[in-house]
Amino acid sequence: MQTILRSEVRNELGKQPFAALLSPERQGIMDDVRTALNIQAAKFGAQILDVRIKKTDLPDGTPLESAFESMR
Repeated sequence: MQTILRSEVRNELGKQPFAALLSPERQGIMDDVRTALNIQAAKFGAQILDVRIKKTDLPDGTPLESAFESMR
């Protein structure tokens, strides 16, 4: 389930502007993630009751490094 959770969260967050995650819209986004997860969880006889983001990290890699280099 953890792999499915990560995938669904990334898919949904990729559709949203970062500012939406810091606004009241966040609850709607989490509801969308929970709905998508429940479709997958039902295949395993499980139900997702709540989804929350506790921590986020910036991705590693070339685009991020390029941005840092440009800022320098």
